[in-house]
Amino acid sequence: MHLINHTIVFNSYDNTWQKLPDFSGEKQRTDGRAVAVSLDTGDTVIIFGSETVKVFPMVIGNKTVESHVGLPLLNCTIYHTSSQIWAYLSRQINAPLDKIPYEHSATFHPSSGIIYYFGGRNCDISDGAHIDTKKMIWGQNNYIASTGSQFPSNRYGLTTVLAPDSQHIIMYGGYHDSEDKKSIKNKDIS
Repeated sequence: MHLINHTIVFNSYDNTWQKLPDFSGEKQRTDGRAVAVSLDTGDTVIIFGSETVKVFPMVIGNKTVESHVGLPLLNCTIYHTSSQIWAYLSRQINAPLDKIPYEHSATFHPSSGIIYYFGGRNCDISDGAHIDTKKMIWGQNNYIASTGSQFPSNRYGLTTVLAPDSQHIIMYGGYHDSEDKKSIKNKDIS
């Protein structure tokens, strides 16, 4: 079962969960990745990639169940945490139309304003899509393995996080269609 626009916030001060309002746009989203960024108001979360989900009733025997159909979704959705308002992020240049990720990972680098995207079910991990949130321009990095290292395998369902030195992005886990093992890699972004 897909959790469609089931957005919840955790308050780390009092250890409580709170459900946020659902996105009311026509294209509902699943399998996207959210990244908090410091845009105009300082309270913005950007969600990119994923699938739109349409739910159809399907009869199996004497039961009616939900059938979910997903299609890649290009546009970015933004959420302002203070006003609790959803919107589309409309002004984007050079958006990656050929490969729209889902079940990918995203990490925000605050000093550069860039969100780095890694992996996903339908994307090669070497594609290296990123968006400059200051200019709203998409770009692509051609990643290579450092001397003596091995390039990470393609994967989905992975996690990435900016290391405390703000120079490396650590990649962990995920799945690959031909293997079911976890791994850890890091990406130097200097």
